[in-house]
Amino acid sequence: MLFAQAEPNRRREAEGRLPVSGVWPWGGGELSNLEPRSRYSSVFADHPLSVGLARRAGVALHPLAGVECGLAAAVAEGQVLVVWDRLWSAVLDADSVVWSEELVRLDDWLAQVQRLLASRRLHHWILDGCHGHRRRIARLDAWRLWRRVRPLAGMRSLA
Repeated sequence: MLFAQAEPNRRREAEGRLPVSGVWPWGGGELSNLEPRSRYSSVFADHPLSVGLARRAGVALHPLAGVECGLAAAVAEGQVLVVWDRLWSAVLDADSVVWSEELVRLDDWLAQVQRLLASRRLHHWILDGCHGHRRRIARLDAWRLWRRVRPLAGMRSLA
């Protein structure tokens, strides 16, 4: 749809030629010669792009399945990036049951992160949904008593 009303396509159709309907970039390329840098010392991810970028930057890479048991040790070493993409396939498949199960797993894991925060082994954590909104959660945020905490497991019946 991007090219449907483009002026070059209108000219091509007027000339009796086929319109351009898509661009398919593929094949090998060259890595840039820029020095890879990262603010993270560890990355927990399974997504191929995240894995590739972590490898390129020379960052310690761990499978997402290891985040439950390896997070505390990784946090002690420095900043950690966790790419939690387990909900994505359920969204693509429109599978609300799997989505709600994965959401509960995410909620359980976030409880572990909160325990690290409460024990002062973690200074803060940032939740980034990749849609322009980020939420920084620090230890003192627990003192916001006017906010009612609702675990995601309690909302499971909504799915």
